Amino acid sequence: MADTEVTDIIRQEKIDEDLETNQDDDEEMQRLKALRYQLKLNATEEERLLWRDYLSKGRGQGIRFVRQKIIRPYIVDFYCPLVRLVIELDGSQHFSDHGKAYDEKRTAFLQSKGYMVIRYSNLQVHENFYGVCQDIERIVRNRIGK
Repeated sequence: MADTEVTDIIRQEKIDEDLETNQDDDEEMQRLKALRYQLKLNATEEERLLWRDYLSKGRGQGIRFVRQKIIRPYIVDFYCPLVRLVIELDGSQHFSDHGKAYDEKRTAFLQSKGYMVIRYSNLQVHENFYGVCQDIERIVRNRIGK
């Protein structure tokens, strides 16, 4: 990996960190941190599987993921800072009218901030784990130009 790529990774992670910790004492941030903690403790089977068996593994070349990342005012399931990729796993609540509307609003917000958002249903992860992992790998590689 070239020095400029490493510098870019560090710079992007610093920007993301600043977004998360800016005004750290405010009430909303404290609420988000508490919620993030609960979401990690109560991860779905599919979230645990994707994290444990794929995303937490080092990908090399600066490609790493974090889980339950605060991107104010939201918490995303998984995030890759190198390519500004958000991965969301959707359970049944996401398929209601209210859930779909909320997800559309959230996705539009994240995209307006320069994030790419991809979504998989829990069923996709459960029934086609390898295919989901291949898809994520392809998207990451495309976003870094490899």
